[in-house]
Amino acid sequence: MLRVMVEPDLLEGIDVHVAFDLDGERSPIGRTRTLQATSTTRLRVAVVSCSNYPAGFFNVYGCLNAREDLDAIVHVGDYIYEFAEGEYGVGQQIGRVPDPPHEAVTLADYRMRYATYRTDPDLQEAHRLFPFIAVWDDHEITNDAWSGGAINHNPEKGEGSYAVRQRAAYQAYLEWMPIRESSDAGIHLYRTFHFGGLADLIMLDTRGLRDRQAASADTAAIADPRRTLLGDAQERWLFDELRSSMRTGATWRLLGQQVMFSQASLPGITRINTDAWDGYQGQRTRVLDVLEREAISNVAILTGDAHSSWGFDVGRDPWRGYRPSTGQGSLAMEIVTPAISSPAFFSNPGDDAVVAAFKDRKSTRLN
Repeated sequence: MLRVMVEPDLLEGIDVHVAFDLDGERSPIGRTRTLQATSTTRLRVAVVSCSNYPAGFFNVYGCLNAREDLDAIVHVGDYIYEFAEGEYGVGQQIGRVPDPPHEAVTLADYRMRYATYRTDPDLQEAHRLFPFIAVWDDHEITNDAWSGGAINHNPEKGEGSYAVRQRAAYQAYLEWMPIRESSDAGIHLYRTFHFGGLADLIMLDTRGLRDRQAASADTAAIADPRRTLLGDAQERWLFDELRSSMRTGATWRLLGQQVMFSQASLPGITRINTDAWDGYQGQRTRVLDVLEREAISNVAILTGDAHSSWGFDVGRDPWRGYRPSTGQGSLAMEIVTPAISSPAFFSNPGDDAVVAAFKDRKSTRLN
């Protein structure tokens, strides 16, 4: 039996407390919060990503649990990792071996992997205290996934059909995550949350509908406007949502999405991350075109994936009249959240030269 206790007797902008009874067992009382339809004056969300169970403890969730000022937790991907024990973490050393210990491939595997992650007390408490607004990235399926395959899917090793694996991963994700299922056929995780005129949070799926990643040296494919990270339908939907948000007068437009939108160029390093928006430059250009042509303002992009903290003014390449002192020429801003427990970017000793290049502002260009 589901018991819902609402305090007070209103529907908007309230805390809702919920408990479950099953066969004489009662769950702890959980809390969620309804959105206020109008006149929201304050919004505070936590943006998180990349929670890798065997790579470390979920202390970040514990820190969030101690806060009383959060309206929601926005998880922008890699809620679980599919890898076998020992491939990407030190589970045996810290007592956090994922179940099953082999790579998650089947529906039963993915279900068991989510169940393992939910044994973490800090993650349990975060779900008890806060509403989650979530979208997947690749590791909820498998590394560097795209709509028709993945770099880490190997039929020759007995992993079977990718389409079957993707459907299993999607089903398990919907079973375990607080997402209202779409009536559309196939994968549909993109949706919008309206915070009472203050902000519209537009959640994008940059993983399940994309074209295959191009080779890093294939400049023609990288620039090809026909290649897509979002899929055609989601692109049209995104532009409509941005226009609608401006038309209805929301102050902010927040894009919750997985992979880095902005560009980062380093001296002597020509290889780009074709798994991010850098690998789909034609579609990124169309997004920037709409922002500039239709004067869509106050856009903040919320990103995960990179296991490091970044802040960007988002402009074109080459920049058109950008002024760092005033922000003139910037079409949006981007905030990249670090990982909850996955190994940090630049954490290998061999990365020292790259770190030094980033610190040298005279020789580094960030777009």
